[in-house]
Amino acid sequence: QKKVEDKLDALGVHDAQKYNVDDQFLAYTQEAFAIKQAADHARTLVKCAGGCASGIDAKKVFAGVKLLYENADGLTGDAKLGWDAVEMEALSLEVEAIAR
Repeated sequence: QKKVEDKLDALGVHDAQKYNVDDQFLAYTQEAFAIKQAADHARTLVKCAGGCASGIDAKKVFAGVKLLYENADGLTGDAKLGWDAVEMEALSLEVEAIAR
């Protein structure tokens, strides 16, 4: 939760005029939503501690979590084990895609 709060605080625009520019407001909103999704993906890691759970989009989860935890820095326990499993699955999917 702290990582999400820190990311959102860093994203925060303190110049209210910037919200009046549609493109800037849209970019801010999209980045805030990406941070929210990354938090959801980070919670998914625990489910993958014993291997990438079925129905999980490993590439999406891996990319999302990297937004909060670059190179898994700060992840511990089941979350770290889940990171390792999701990373391996995501890399495996990339290799399969390249081989086609």
